[in-house]
Amino acid sequence: MTSLVVTAGGAVLAAYTLLSVIRTVILPRGEITLLGILVFRPLNRVFRFLTALVGSSASKDRVMVLFAPIGLVLLPAMWASLVLIGFRGVFWGIGEYSVAEAFTISGSSLLTLGFEPSKRFHNGCWYFSKRRSALASSHC
Repeated sequence: MTSLVVTAGGAVLAAYTLLSVIRTVILPRGEITLLGILVFRPLNRVFRFLTALVGSSASKDRVMVLFAPIGLVLLPAMWASLVLIGFRGVFWGIGEYSVAEAFTISGSSLLTLGFEPSKRFHNGCWYFSKRRSALASSHC
């Protein structure tokens, strides 16, 4: 029962993350996503704190000019991390891998074309679906 919950939870997390990528990058209208809020709101607080430390308007502008670029680097990193965690749950929940092995296979399929072979066909299907979603989000 636990493995089924972990597998379903991992699949939902990976799917939700992919939908966040689509809503943020691909949709033509401005779409606010929870994952975007979770990255940009704390980052905004950090930058507000930093601008409060500097005095002049020009100095505040030099600090704030980095806000969007840093946020745009952190957002794909968050997406990749959540996909890694989601598919780790899927691979572990299938029941053929330890937590460490599931992490290795998840990272392998996310960051490369795969250096860790899958043990069975249905695991290979999860492996390649993850690789496909990683390729889709990396081209955004």
